[in-house]
Amino acid sequence: MRISWKELKTQTMTPGERKRARSLARRDIAQMKLRELRSALKMTQGELARRLGSTQVAVSRQERRQDMRLSTLRDYVEGLGGTLEMYASFSGRKVRLTGATSEARASRPRRGKRRG
Repeated sequence: MRISWKELKTQTMTPGERKRARSLARRDIAQMKLRELRSALKMTQGELARRLGSTQVAVSRQERRQDMRLSTLRDYVEGLGGTLEMYASFSGRKVRLTGATSEARASRPRRGKRRG
């Protein structure tokens, strides 16, 4: 008999333990660097570079940058198979920003990838 993850959590963790686990997971995810994210997805820089139509050296540079264009970050995340979403926080309230991330790409024609 298969058991779902939700059922397993409910049966083995108290509500307090589940809350703490969620909090720790959010903290870890929120603090993950690009290099760590790629590594966690078991993808090499070379594999990601091929998906991006770039080079391994360019991916390495992106992972070390402190600042990059939003479009570059979006391409990186999509190359990993994900979707970039952005949120702004105001006094504990989160607002999802639209028009600047992946959904904006769907409404405009795709341009060729730049190298480097």
